Formats: sequence, C-alpha cells, structure tokens
Amino acid sequence: MDTAMDTAMDTAVDTAVDTAVDTAVDTAMDTAMDTNNNNNCIIGMCVYNNERGLPSVLSNIVAISQSKLFDKLTVVAFYDASADNSYSILESFKTEHSNSGSSAIETVILSNKAKEFRMSFGNASRVLDKSRTMRIAAARNEILNYMRFAHKRGQSNNYFIMMDSNEYACVGKINIDTLRDALRRSDEWDSISFNRDAGYYDYWALSFDPHIYSFYHVQNKDDALNKMVADMATKLNASRHSHTLIPVYSAFNGFAVYKTSMFLNCSYSSFIHIHLFPKQLLPAKILNNFKNDCEHRKFHLEAIKKNGAKIMVSPLSIFYKLPIPNPSLRGPA
Repeated sequence: MDTAMDTAMDTAVDTAVDTAVDTAVDTAMDTAMDTNNNNNCIIGMCVYNNERGLPSVLSNIVAISQSKLFDKLTVVAFYDASADNSYSILESFKTEHSNSGSSAIETVILSNKAKEFRMSFGNASRVLDKSRTMRIAAARNEILNYMRFAHKRGQSNNYFIMMDSNEYACVGKINIDTLRDALRRSDEWDSISFNRDAGYYDYWALSFDPHIYSFYHVQNKDDALNKMVADMATKLNASRHSHTLIPVYSAFNGFAVYKTSMFLNCSYSSFIHIHLFPKQLLPAKILNNFKNDCEHRKFHLEAIKKNGAKIMVSPLSIFYKLPIPNPSLRGPA
C-alpha cells in the first residue's frame, strides 16, 4: 500500500475510533461503574444473525463469570441489524444476569442503528464498504470505543476478551482450567489465544515466522495455506506436553484474551497496513491488492509496533469438542 493510502486509512481509523459512541453507551457507563477493582474484564462480541451459536456462547460467558477469575465481567455486544432472533437472545440474557447476585454480568448492547458506518477520508465522507471484514473491523472498533470511554471515566478493566458468537467457534463447553492457566501465566503474554479440541481453524488471522502475510494475498495461495497449516500443526504438537506458549505476530481462533493497556491505542482494519510488517519477513511475491485482509492482523501488528506487545498461542484447548457436531456448521466445533 502506498504512503497516501496508508495515511488515508490511518486517518480514517483514527477518526472512527475518536467518534463518540451512541447514547446507549454513555448511559451504560453511568450505571456500570466499578472503580475499586482492577481485575475486571470486558467480553466483546460482534453479533449478526447468530441465533444458532449465541445460547452456547452466552452459557460459556456465565461459566467464566462463575469461575471468579475476574472481579467483574461486562459483556459488550455490537449488534448489527439481524434477520433472526439474535437481539431478543441478547436482551433476555441481559435481563436474566444483570441482577444475579455475586455472579451478575453487566451487558451492554451497542446497535448499528443506521445500518452503515461512515469514515472520513480527507475532506470527503463516504460510506464504508459493506464487505464482511470491513463491517466486522468497524464493529470491533466500536467495542474498543466503549473500553476507551470506560478508561477515561475511571473504570479499570485489566483485561478484555474478544469472543466470536457464531455457531462453531465458541459453542463447545469452555475449559475453565485452560483460561485459569493462561491468567496465571499472564507475565508471558499481552494477548493469548488458544487451540481447540475440534481443531485449529483460524489460519486467516494467523501470522508467524515465516507465514506473516495473508495467504489470500500471495501468489500460489493454496500452497501457502497448506504449508502454514502443516507448520502450525508442528508447533502445536511440539508445545502440547510442555505447555510452552507459541510466539506469533497475530492469532485469534475465535477467542482471545488481551491486556487492555497494551491495545487501547490500536484499532482493527481490513486493509493491509504494509508499514506494520517486519520487512525481512514479507514474501517476495505479494499481490497488488491491500483490501479485505483479516481485521485481527492489523490490530496485533500495530500493538507490537507501538507497544512491544507479546502475542502468544496456547497449545491447550479452550473449548471441548461438541459430542455430536452438526455437519452443516461453517467450521469445526
């Protein structure tokens, strides 16, 4: 991406993340304030036509709350206009768990009421492309906006979790012991994602030496992907018994824990920001196309460049495999 495009995209993202979130966020911040505890956690979710997965995902969130690994848990769901019952599922969860004693979970629902995102490019304003990755990046940035508002108002959240709400990534029963082990070793990472019993699947978000660039954006895509899958399997197998964390440049796999302070000055983008990549690791034959990359890659690379963030993958499974997975699922569960 040339300098002009990089500058335009950086300006657009900066403008987007500095824009005030809607009134619902401001109201929620007035009622969801806890300034005394600093082991609080926000779980961010992007929700769009996810009624098949949401009940299981929310059940896992309840399990996290009941584990007492965090002093306080807040769910921030960015809801994009859906054609199913996703919103009513979120509202029911919010009502049921807002007053459940010591295991209470504050739930904030951010809505994309206009059904579009606007980002500023210089003096012009244009509607953000409706492509999936750009919309997800914008949604995740609104969740980050919520956390920035929380930080400015004195609400301390040492951690946040990004968690997918689809029908396969986070629907198996959560392994609390794996999460507990990761938090116990928090000095080893700034972001940690995990393996899964159903298998590692999120190779699009994954970057590690020498596979740092999107396999969709290089020549011989299939060869690049196959080599990446084989190399990651080798790393996971080698680390499984020792529980050694695997250093990477980017990884998500549906569920990742972050130290808030290391990522608040970063943002998601579906554009390839070439200046964030270590030049010595860039492949020789990249395509002249810098759009529609996985939104997580820019987020992680920016945290590394700005803050020296340590991005790690645990070889331990965070979700158990479903006893009888539905063959119609879009991914392994």
